[in-house]
Amino acid sequence: MKKRVSVLFLSFLLVVSLIQCYATAETPRSNDILREAKFDDLSLRALTAQQYSNSWGGSADDEVTAFWFEGPDIVYLAGTTTSTDFPDVNGYQTTYAGGTDGFIMKLNIATDTVIYSTYIGGEDLDKITDIVVDDEGNLFATGFTKSADLPVASAYQDNYVNQEDIFLLKLDPTGDDLIYSTYFGGDGPDKSYSIDIDSDGNVYIFGNGYGTNIPLVNPIDDERYLEEGYFLKFNSTGNGLNFSSYIGGSDRDYAKSISLDDDNNVYLIGSTSSTDFPHLNGYDTSYNGAQDCFVVKVNSALDEIIYSTYIGGQAADEPNQVFVDDSGQVYLTGYTISSDFPTINAYDEVFGGGMDCFVCILSADGSSLDYSTYIGGSAVDIGQALAYSNEAVYITGYSKSNDFPTTSGADSSLSGEIDCFVFKLNLSTDTLDYSIYLGGSGDDYGQGIVLDADQNILVVGNTDSEDFPTDESHNGANDLFLHEIPKPVPTEDFELPPWILYVGVGVAGVVVIAVVVYFRRR
Repeated sequence: MKKRVSVLFLSFLLVVSLIQCYATAETPRSNDILREAKFDDLSLRALTAQQYSNSWGGSADDEVTAFWFEGPDIVYLAGTTTSTDFPDVNGYQTTYAGGTDGFIMKLNIATDTVIYSTYIGGEDLDKITDIVVDDEGNLFATGFTKSADLPVASAYQDNYVNQEDIFLLKLDPTGDDLIYSTYFGGDGPDKSYSIDIDSDGNVYIFGNGYGTNIPLVNPIDDERYLEEGYFLKFNSTGNGLNFSSYIGGSDRDYAKSISLDDDNNVYLIGSTSSTDFPHLNGYDTSYNGAQDCFVVKVNSALDEIIYSTYIGGQAADEPNQVFVDDSGQVYLTGYTISSDFPTINAYDEVFGGGMDCFVCILSADGSSLDYSTYIGGSAVDIGQALAYSNEAVYITGYSKSNDFPTTSGADSSLSGEIDCFVFKLNLSTDTLDYSIYLGGSGDDYGQGIVLDADQNILVVGNTDSEDFPTDESHNGANDLFLHEIPKPVPTEDFELPPWILYVGVGVAGVVVIAVVVYFRRR
């Protein structure tokens, strides 16, 4: 299984969803975007830092929206492309179908080899938002489509219904066989943002529905209002819907991420504007205003909410990534514009202004906040991805604040309008062990973070800076970067390591990376 970080959509041509892979002894999972590299629930294999630089893409726009680490050398990328010449190698679909197609690539970064690369799509919009890979190397992808001719096989629903439909597919380890592919949707637009699987190959999806006739199966919530979150469980062959339910209240409810623990309990993460969002046994049973985070835990039988809670203040609060440890504690990061966001045992109890990053830890039974803090400056500071190890939380994201808290000896000033940030928050001492900006003269976004077996930190993100630190191969437009911060983390004599990974396209192409994330673990 895996815990992730589902893909997060930002409005500046950035889709956030890329690596979720947490490499720790306590968390034997790796890919939630990073989905722990989906950084959500990947079973963690050691990730060895490598001196590597490459780019992929075609002559038009190419956007990476999901990422998975399978091992030290094997990675999967998925996203969208409008390039007719996107590289296709040993793939199921070798030609561009039109509009915007999805793509899936499997790479060996040690040998600089594309194992397979395939289009996935029809004649209109096809957007892959999340992926997960099982122990046999089968890849599961979800997203949404406007194409009536999306390839289907062994489908639960073999026809496109209306506006935008969800799709779910399973690709074999070679990348040239579509084991199954299905539509899912009602009479309005339906979108899927996050995916997870259990050990039996059943598939769980979390998304948003706008139609009135989404099929419901054994729901725990059968009432639909405005923009409703819903989650689904498909059987292992993809042709049966075992469970389908709304989750939400009478106002707008936004899905972000779905994760399973080792007992197949389901965690649903998102945000809500509903004053009557279902709450039970939770830390906060009262809506606080504007938009609150929510955390819902559902039992493995999918017939009971174990707990459900709001987290937030009077203004807007948005979670971006979740991690669940072996004890059941839930770790969140995201952003808040609430000056009264709850703080407990905090590093910083005072809202800095604009948007602040937050870090929260919810107790295993959901009844209390064990920890909660602001971290930010006077402008915009958004936490995108989180990793945990040995009583420390590692966060990356992006900042527009010239006064974001940094530690001695680190890069302490913005290099451009927006810089990536990386910090380590020591929960035992309630201090920042280190905190740095990372970026060039352009815009740089941290999207995912993971620790390798030696506790080196790998940060993944997106940059359009031609002078990004240590880079010698900026491809033009937006590039993906993979950056290592070695352990022990230096203080006074901190220097950036002499290697970096970029993923991008040429001048005409654009690569936007999103994590996942959220990142996931496995």
